[in-house]
Amino acid sequence: MNPSNANVSVIRQDHGEMNQKLLERQAPASLSPVESAGRIVKMSLSSPEGKRLFLRYFDITQLHMHYISKIARLSLPDADIKKVEKQVFDLIQEKINIVDKEMVRVEQELRKHNIDSLATYTIVPLTLEARVLGKIGRRLLELTGKIDQLMPMLETMAIDELISESQLNIKKTFFKKSVRSVASVVRTLKTGLQKKSAALANTDKTADGKNSTGDQTDHSSSSDFCVRG
Repeated sequence: MNPSNANVSVIRQDHGEMNQKLLERQAPASLSPVESAGRIVKMSLSSPEGKRLFLRYFDITQLHMHYISKIARLSLPDADIKKVEKQVFDLIQEKINIVDKEMVRVEQELRKHNIDSLATYTIVPLTLEARVLGKIGRRLLELTGKIDQLMPMLETMAIDELISESQLNIKKTFFKKSVRSVASVVRTLKTGLQKKSAALANTDKTADGKNSTGDQTDHSSSSDFCVRG
């Protein structure tokens, strides 16, 4: 006996339409003005959370880091730039470690309950080529990829009633903040260095102006002395 349509769950695979709409709504920042060399890394993101985190924060954070590592370094002490770079690097590594621990914990929990397959998405993965400009960009890409892998693991936990929907939402929000917090810190640090660089430039202009005025005064005094003679 054939099952009736009412008893069949039909899965309609999305072949990229939703990804195209997402790309149109969440256009990433352009890296075209950046003259520095970059490395192309192929990336595939399955979860809606991973896709949005990448499109909203990856390229714009790289632009901010480009200013910090390349442009600000031209006018500010190298030690100051190294300190900022280390702060960002350590922050991303801290976030990666937290995600890694959660992935191990969830995997162990799933095995404990004999769950050997993860929840999947009907929308096809977003496959792209990311232009990585430096080690911070590479680490941020790694963090985004790990969060993308974690999302279906958490969804599986909720489907199999190992966590509640409320707990799922809390965990998703927490791990999405990992990327958002890095982006926010980098933006703040970039702004701070911009102000420092501008203040230094204004100080130099003021000093040059005073020196120029002093030279003109000395020249005028010498001329007056000659006339009097």
